[in-house]
Amino acid sequence: MKHLKISPLLPLVVIFSYLTHNMIPFFITYLSLLFHEAIHLFFLCNEKIVVRKILLEPFGICIQTENKPPDSLTVYLSAPVANLLISLVIWLIQSYRPFPCAEYFFFSNLFLGLFNLIPCLPLDGGRALEIYFSKKYDKTTAKQKMRLLSLSLSSAIFASGLWLLWYTKYQYSLILIGIFLLYSCLCQNKLTLCQTIGETAKRQEQTDFSGSRPICYLGARWNLPAQKIIRNFQGDQYYIVHVIKDGKIIKTVTETQILTKILTCDGTLLLSQC
Repeated sequence: MKHLKISPLLPLVVIFSYLTHNMIPFFITYLSLLFHEAIHLFFLCNEKIVVRKILLEPFGICIQTENKPPDSLTVYLSAPVANLLISLVIWLIQSYRPFPCAEYFFFSNLFLGLFNLIPCLPLDGGRALEIYFSKKYDKTTAKQKMRLLSLSLSSAIFASGLWLLWYTKYQYSLILIGIFLLYSCLCQNKLTLCQTIGETAKRQEQTDFSGSRPICYLGARWNLPAQKIIRNFQGDQYYIVHVIKDGKIIKTVTETQILTKILTCDGTLLLSQC
């Protein structure tokens, strides 16, 4: 681990919790979060994965690794399962010998465990399901399925939050969860695109054209964003794209030309502009 950073918003949330007399619930919830991430760190180290940065945020802890995300189900599922086990232990202890703040510990761990098991990126359940999809389908199909599933679940949770707010007139927590997941989905899509472009660029540098690589021909409409078609590129093939308008091929561009244009252009780039 090279860096441990604290979000500037975290002290503000701590002060707000203190002023609103919610310091104990906040402290217990954050303690549960720390336990959750400690389990992740343990299994990341066990998998020999180098942690580059840990960011302490107001409502969570972000762990960034040196290389690509791990493809181990244990890394992702261990933490939420541990939270559920902790909540079970607290419930059993509380049944025989009650202790202060037991209810806070129970619900914080129960919520963290169940919430992170939702099969939606970037939650642990979504990461685990993506690993399963990648073993059952090719890499591109797996990513497409997870993007669609994550967006659908996030939208459903947000819509449920709107209904709950309308029904109760005060309960808005589900809306906040939906907004968080929708925002995370958008960030995840951008991150996936950047990773795909980076992998494509790296593959371009390492390609030895003295040998051979299968060539794949694709047809795409002229107004399709170039960033979108990059998502369909796989590492074991070289792509040539026929740009189609009104049923006719108006130009043909290579993977190299598309990538070069994307890297030198700001904003959305259409295939016809490559």
